[in-house]
Amino acid sequence: MSPPRFFLVQAAPSVVEAIDRGRRDPAAGARVLASLALQHQRVAAASERVVDDVRKRPQARDNARFGFAAGNLPYLIAAPDPHGIAEALRTVETLHEEAALEAFFTAQAEKLGLQVRRLDPAIRAPGEAELRSWMEQRLALVAAGAAPGPLARLLGKTPDDAAVRAAAHAAAEILGRIGPVWSEGRGRGLGALAGGVPDAARDAALLASYEIDPAEVRAALGAPDPQAPVLAALRALVERAPRLGSLAAGPESLLLPAGNAEGIARLLTERWNELGQQAVRFFLTEELDDWRRVILAALHAAHESGVPLLEARDVFRYGYRWPPL
Repeated sequence: MSPPRFFLVQAAPSVVEAIDRGRRDPAAGARVLASLALQHQRVAAASERVVDDVRKRPQARDNARFGFAAGNLPYLIAAPDPHGIAEALRTVETLHEEAALEAFFTAQAEKLGLQVRRLDPAIRAPGEAELRSWMEQRLALVAAGAAPGPLARLLGKTPDDAAVRAAAHAAAEILGRIGPVWSEGRGRGLGALAGGVPDAARDAALLASYEIDPAEVRAALGAPDPQAPVLAALRALVERAPRLGSLAAGPESLLLPAGNAEGIARLLTERWNELGQQAVRFFLTEELDDWRRVILAALHAAHESGVPLLEARDVFRYGYRWPPL
């Protein structure tokens, strides 16, 4: 079994409240949430049309910058630095016409030295009716696992663990349809690092592809010291397993409050050498700098709008960025 993939999604309080209201009236809630999701879906589809075409070019396979942009960022963005990525996202927010969006992402591909030839018209944004149906299904899952009211609690009617997990997953999926989604990659998550407690099953899956005895790797690298000052500083800036209104965010989730974004960003820059040593021992990966850039870019983008970020595992079960409904 491969390690889970962790994502950062924007958890705007107004959207969280809409999800919470929607669980009580799924049909009405689905209409509201579908309307909120339309623009992000248009942008994601336009980006994916360009990504799909560029991936067919042989030179794309060896282009590390394209791989990062196409695999980790919300949309195809050529900027390599977090501030540049956030600035590009601000530009995207001003574009509403299909042609303008396609021209923007075509230019991004060209900045990466890649040629765009033919965009696939089959890659399209879902319509409002499709989104409404999808949202209603997810809201039903949220309702089944949400915290019960006082009377239900008094009668001992509490959702089982599977329903709570499904509700948390469905809420994260809804958030991922409405705003940008950032991928931290497989087996890596800021929450896992902040927790500082290795997971044996996760380690086994992550090390399965290494041509070395996993016991040797662990003996050489170990796990980060949970008492390390840098990890204590990180834990002070994030929130573990939060409740979003009456919604559980999931036992493995993490909330990055907007008010703490600058502090987390400083930790990932000014104290990176210290934190990086802890991270490399835990993640056993050479892609730490890309992982850091993803989090920094997401923080910059979210901080400007005062929106917290929710870290959740496997936000989309069968795809990423433009998963079909």
